[in-house]
Amino acid sequence: MARTSLPQAVAQAALNVEEGGSAVSFAKAIRDDLQGFLSAGAEFLKIYNPAAFEVWRQDSKPCTGKASMATLTPTEITRIITETLLSSYKTK
Repeated sequence: MARTSLPQAVAQAALNVEEGGSAVSFAKAIRDDLQGFLSAGAEFLKIYNPAAFEVWRQDSKPCTGKASMATLTPTEITRIITETLLSSYKTK
């Protein structure tokens, strides 16, 4: 999974503040990665280091197509990973 730089995150400003930034695309990338790992039937442990990811959330409503962004803390990134994993198991 590639790191998202701030200019890319600013380009992802949305009218709905919850959809702006890179958090939504990060959750999708984690879901895709986990589904590939789980469908392979691997008997190994998958470990993500939340400090290794740079994820942004939109911190304000957009103005002239741009919005302020804030980085997610490792704790917030762990929440995204955990919720994604739990929802993957819920659909099985």
